[in-house]
Amino acid sequence: ALRQQLARQIAAQKFLQYQFYKQWQDLKRYANERGVQIMGDIPIYITLDSAEVWANQEAFCLDEDGNPTIVAGVPPDYFSKTGQLWGNPIYDWEVMHRDGYRWWAERVRVTLESVDLVRIDHFRG
Repeated sequence: ALRQQLARQIAAQKFLQYQFYKQWQDLKRYANERGVQIMGDIPIYITLDSAEVWANQEAFCLDEDGNPTIVAGVPPDYFSKTGQLWGNPIYDWEVMHRDGYRWWAERVRVTLESVDLVRIDHFRG
């Protein structure tokens, strides 16, 4: 299986991610002990090929093949006469509402493990 073929590479990536996480937590603790808070961004939209969409397909407006049925963008305005089509999948807010916005709550909770303040921001702004 592919998992067995890539076992060493997967283990190496996990180790590197763990080391970065530990170092980041040390840096955050050092900053916090000196009265410095760290701010982090959460982009409002995520990409279709992200782990978040893959693992939570029900939370997005996707068809049975996992393709977006509607995507993010903006209509024509002062900055763009034709508007902009970003292509990011749109959240299925009805599904999210039914489960108490669990996906968003977890996203913010996990981010707050690494930063002190969170800003939900436009991903290109």
